[in-house]
Amino acid sequence: MLTNFFGKSSPINFIVLFALILLYFCLSFFESFSTLTFDFDFILKQTGKFGLTLLYCFVFGFILSKNKLTLDNSYGFLILVTLFGVFLEVFKDWQTLFFNILLLIYLRKILSFRTTKSLYEKLFDGGFWLSILFILEPFSLIFGILIYLAVSLFQKTNYQTILIPVIGFATPLIIYFTYCFWSDNMERFYELFYWYSFYDIEIYLSNQYSIPLLLIGVFSMIALIVKTPKIFLISGSYRKYWIIISLIFLLSIIYLSLKNSKNGSELLIAFFPVSIMIANWIESIQRKYMKEIVVLLFILLPVIFVIV
Repeated sequence: MLTNFFGKSSPINFIVLFALILLYFCLSFFESFSTLTFDFDFILKQTGKFGLTLLYCFVFGFILSKNKLTLDNSYGFLILVTLFGVFLEVFKDWQTLFFNILLLIYLRKILSFRTTKSLYEKLFDGGFWLSILFILEPFSLIFGILIYLAVSLFQKTNYQTILIPVIGFATPLIIYFTYCFWSDNMERFYELFYWYSFYDIEIYLSNQYSIPLLLIGVFSMIALIVKTPKIFLISGSYRKYWIIISLIFLLSIIYLSLKNSKNGSELLIAFFPVSIMIANWIESIQRKYMKEIVVLLFILLPVIFVIV
C-alpha cells in the first residue's frame, strides 16, 4: 500500500509530504512553546524560515527531476522529509538553510556539465557559486573538487576547463576583498583563510543524535554498497552521476567533521546525497513486503526519535 502510494509521483503525494514538513517545522519550536511570544516579529521570522525550507525542497526536486537522479516516484522526497523530521534543528537556523540552498544551486551547475551547451559559462558559474559558498563558509571550499571531477567525467580536460572555474571563483573574492579594504575591515577577509578545526563531534555522541545518525548512516552505507556494483555494470550518465553523489556524501561528512560551530542544523548539508542514495536503494528492493517495511520504517522514524 505504501509503496503504491510513494512509488509514483503525483500531486497528492506532495500534498502529504508538504503537510509533514509543516508539522515537523511546528514541532521544531514546540519544546520552547511555553516561553514563545507570538508577536509579529516571531511570525515573520518563522514564515521566512519556512519559506527557505520550501525553497530548499523546490531546488531539491528540480535537481532530481532535471537530472533523473531517481525514478518517477516520491521516495527521494520521502527520505528528505524523514530527515527533516528526525533532525528538527535544521529548521532553527535560517543562515544554514540559505547556505544549503546556494549549495544545491552550485551542485546543479556541477551536474549540468553533462552537456556541452554553454559549457564555459557553466564552468564560470560553478567557480562563482563556489566562491560565494567559500565566503559564507570557508570549509565549503572542499566541494571545489566536484568541479574538476565532473569535468573529467563528462568533458575533456584542457587549460580552459581548468582556468575558467578559477576565474569564476576569483571574481566574487576580488569584490569581497575590495569591500573589506574599502571598509577598513581586512581582518574579516583574512579570516577566510584561517583554516583550523577543533574536530569536536561531542554533540553527535549525545543520545539525541547518536542513534539516529547511526541508523541513517547504516542505511546510507547499505545503499552505497548495494547500488554501486549494479550501477557500474551499466553505461551512461547515471553511473557518472552516482560517482558525484557518492563524493558529495563523503565531502559532506568531512565538512561536518571540520566545522567548528555545531548545533545540529549543519546536518542539512548531508540531506541531499543521503536522500538520493537511500531512494535509489529502496527502488532496487525486489520483494514488495521488504520495500513496504523499509518505507514504513522511514515514515515512523520521526515518531520514534522526536515525537515519542
